[in-house]
Amino acid sequence: MGAMVLPKVIDDLKDRDAKGRKEYGCSLHTDNGRNALQDAYEEALDLSMYLKQALMERKQLLTELRERMSEPSGLSVPMDVRLWCIAIIDEFMTPTEPDESEEG
Repeated sequence: MGAMVLPKVIDDLKDRDAKGRKEYGCSLHTDNGRNALQDAYEEALDLSMYLKQALMERKQLLTELRERMSEPSGLSVPMDVRLWCIAIIDEFMTPTEPDESEEG
């Protein structure tokens, strides 16, 4: 079984609270004059940009790696290992990620 995720998230939340206290002098609280929905919406927009960046970078990296593994020469990797790597790469290149040429 893998590592527990919840304790890591709790650690991250504690770290974010400490950062906020250092930067703003207090933890986040209600009635602070901010529009929490607008703030959250803007954070979600930022998140969508970071997620798309990560997807695009992962796709590029996997594409380049697949091309390198497909080259007949230049790598001292046995063919069965290359095919195994290509199969794993193909598994990570999910069909839910649209091809950049398909985007308008």
